[in-house]
Amino acid sequence: MKLNLSRRAKKYIKWILILYLLFDLRPILLIPNVVLFFTSKNTYCVEGIKCYQVQISPRLNVGGDSVMAIFSEKNISSNTIKSDDIFGRSGDRSGAFSDFQLSGKIGLNTEIETLYLLLHGGIGGGLGGGPVELTPDAKVKKTISVNNYIRISKAGLYRVNFNYGESNSGQPYKEHNLKNFFILQFPENYVSKTLQSVIFTYASLIIPNENIKEWCVQHLGYQDSWLSTYFLIKYLPYYSGNANFWANTGIIRNKNIPMVSRLIAFWERKNKDDYNELRHIYLWAHTSHLLENNIKENTAKERLTFLMDHFYERLNDKHKENWKNTWSKSRERQTDENYLKVLKNIDQRIVDATTQEQKDNLAEHKKWMLDEYNNKEKRDRQIRLIDFMLAKIEGI
Repeated sequence: MKLNLSRRAKKYIKWILILYLLFDLRPILLIPNVVLFFTSKNTYCVEGIKCYQVQISPRLNVGGDSVMAIFSEKNISSNTIKSDDIFGRSGDRSGAFSDFQLSGKIGLNTEIETLYLLLHGGIGGGLGGGPVELTPDAKVKKTISVNNYIRISKAGLYRVNFNYGESNSGQPYKEHNLKNFFILQFPENYVSKTLQSVIFTYASLIIPNENIKEWCVQHLGYQDSWLSTYFLIKYLPYYSGNANFWANTGIIRNKNIPMVSRLIAFWERKNKDDYNELRHIYLWAHTSHLLENNIKENTAKERLTFLMDHFYERLNDKHKENWKNTWSKSRERQTDENYLKVLKNIDQRIVDATTQEQKDNLAEHKKWMLDEYNNKEKRDRQIRLIDFMLAKIEGI
């Protein structure tokens, strides 16, 4: 769909930019952030062969900004080596990789919220490419957006633990802890935040360059506010390709499920077909989010009830059947019987393995499965919530 903006709207954009700069805190934080970027580096070295390093920017952040992590591998040996596979791969369109796990706390006690809100299908990174050859002292880099892994919206001091899972073809899985880094999140001035949402929205609609359009929509989603979500839902039909992907992702980031439901209901009266898929992916994302994060069970049940009543019931029959079958199978996988069966199968595969490399890989997989099996409290919680959700489905 094409959108024609009025000349009057375009005329006021320069005044919006001037007001935005007057109320914005970011220019003041620029120099401290540059200093912190070059002086604060987390490094982990492996057996005199290679060193991993992560640098974060900006450390002093204003609500709604993207926080980038530059992850690198350096050859510190005297020989040419191959880099880890991740440096020759690309992630999904979000640039996310399952190789990285981020967690931590806001302040002293509040757990940082891990995001399970990307489009249905997960964030697994693994598209094309292979390792890169590194001569002595050579370095290779990969840039990711921290916002795709954890929610950074509340003001406060974030202490984030950065874990990297080294997963190379034909080698045992290894986990490396690059320790903690901090992000100090300042509250966004409401005038500045409103103006920023307006700027990102209009820029995404009037600028023809697809890369700029995609960037604007992506950062509009990071605003995580009522206004940014309103704009994303309203103009969703006008976006295509990667911009459409980021519009959907920005919408499902918003945890205010009733508000999102009302906004979708309002705009789908005009373009119902454009919003059917949005309801579907929003339901998938937030169900996974409620099951995986340590949210109080009663709160999770309240949100699941709303999702079932306002999202599930409006799916077509095919989606409803797929939904029911998927979560029924997920429940079966959480039982003790299933885990013991899988562990027994892994033990047999270790016996049958013909090389030490295969045995090591299977042993790592068994360790991961045992950790999941022993976390009975989490599994029991997920089973109760899935049973609750399936009972709601039967009642609709």
